[in-house]
Formats: sequence, structure tokens, C-alpha cells
Amino acid sequence: MMKIVYPKNVIKFIFTASVLAFSYSLSAQSNFPDDVHIGLIYPLSTHCTHAPLDTNFLSIHAIGGVSAAERGLAISGFTTVVKHDITGIAFSGFSNHIGEKSQGFLIAGFANTYRDAIGFQLAGFANIASKNVEGAQFGGFLNRSRDLEGAQLAGFSNFGQEVKGSQFAGFMNAGKSITGSQFAGFSNLAGGNVSGSQFSGFINTAADVKGSQFAGFIKIVKKVKGAQLAGFIDIADSSDHPIGVINIIKSGEKAIGFNIDETETGLFSFRSGGKSLYGIIGLDYNFKNTDAVYAFETGLGAHFFTFNCRI
Repeated sequence: MMKIVYPKNVIKFIFTASVLAFSYSLSAQSNFPDDVHIGLIYPLSTHCTHAPLDTNFLSIHAIGGVSAAERGLAISGFTTVVKHDITGIAFSGFSNHIGEKSQGFLIAGFANTYRDAIGFQLAGFANIASKNVEGAQFGGFLNRSRDLEGAQLAGFSNFGQEVKGSQFAGFMNAGKSITGSQFAGFSNLAGGNVSGSQFSGFINTAADVKGSQFAGFIKIVKKVKGAQLAGFIDIADSSDHPIGVINIIKSGEKAIGFNIDETETGLFSFRSGGKSLYGIIGLDYNFKNTDAVYAFETGLGAHFFTFNCRI
């Protein structure tokens, strides 16, 4: 059997000729409506070089499409570029880039970028909004917006200035003023007020919190109305119900004590907390034993009855 081997330049010529023929056949079609845009990649499409000026109801491109606006469905194998706004659905294998506002759904394998959005944005890596989002952002790694009323869900981090809703991230959430909740595997950082709850594996920070805070290691806030729960350290200007081993409350209680019992065990302890709850941490030393002379203790305490006594 004879085997025919084509030179590389012949293969390139055949591919180029095929692309040009495909482009010519598309532009020569007269049965496509004006608001239907079909092509390979700009400008190889039914709208040719006029594509950036057109508004479409349906856009389908094997690689990438460009348009002024979309009012229905836009599908691209790699990327979709809309200079102004889109109302409907944009689905791309890699990215969607909307110059102004998106109303509907943006779905991309890697990233969605836009100015404003109302609806749902899903990306394998990141959703990036330069201004406002009303809806939800779901990014495999990162979500960023200026003002968000809804939810942010990211595998790594969420960034928002004014957030009215929730933030969920595998590592970190950051926002200026948040009315809702923050959930992060490592840290929640709020530059302003939080009306809701903060949950993190390591640290929470906020100016004022009306709700609850739960952190695996440390929480830093100014004023708290609710309960604070930290694995180790609570820091606040005022908090009546901190739950941590060490509670540094500006208006709260901080006391150092030492006592010794009949077994010749001396205890040096530090108590810190608010009006109702406080934490205890202490180090023991036994003056009698030769082995196991050191001990460590920690716990929580509460004030159940308080009264003033005059002598």
C-alpha cells in the first residue's frame, strides 16, 4: 500500500484556503437575519468587520465573537467580547468580557469581566466587576466587586466594598461595610460595620459587629453586640460575652492571681473578659514533686451574681 505524505506548507495552504472559504460562504449567505451572528472568529463571520457595531439576538462563534450588544444568547468556544451590555446568556469556554452591564447569566471556563451585573456569574477562576453586582458571583478562585447585594462564593477569596448579603471563601473575605455574614476558611476582614455573623478558621476583624463572631484563633473588633467565640484570643473595645481563652476587652476585666494549696501546688493565672463571661489561663508548679512539676490549665468562667458591698 502506498502512503502519501503531504508537506507542511501544503497542509497550511489547505487550512488557510478552508478558513477563507468558510468566511466567504458565511458572508455570502442572505438568509441569516440581521440579529443572528454566526462565525469562526472576528472578522470571519456573517457580520464581518461591522460586528462591533451590531446588536444580536443570537451569536454563535467557534472561537470568538465581538458585538456591540447582545439581547439573547451568545456562545463562543473560547471568548465573547461585548462592547456595551448584554441581556440574556453568555457562555464561553474561556472568558466573557462585557464592557458595561450584564443582565442575566455569564458562564465562563476561566473568567468573567464586566462593569455592572444583575443576575448570576459563574467562572472557573474569577469574576471581576469594576462596579456593582446585584445577584451572585461564583468563582473557583476569586470574586471581586465594588458594591454587592447578594452572595459571593469563591474557592480562595472574595473582595467587596459594600456587601449586603454573604461572603463564602475557602481562604479570605474582605469587605468595607457588610450587612449579612462572612464565612472563610482562614480570615474575614471587614473595614467597617458588620450586621450579622463572621465565621473563620483563624481571624475575624471588624469595626462594629451586631451579631456573633466565631474564629478558630483570634478576633479583633471595636464594639460587639452579641457573642464572641474564639479559639484563643478576643480583642474588642467593648463586649459583655466574649468566649475565648484570652479576652482583651478595653472596658472589661483583666486580673492576675496566684495561690498555693495543701499539695504545695502554686498557680499563676490570668483572667480576662467582660461583664458576664471571662477566660482563664494558668500555669502550675508543684514544689513537692520531683517529677511532673509543671501543669497548664485553661477554661471559661461566668459572673452569675454581682453586687456592691460597703464596709
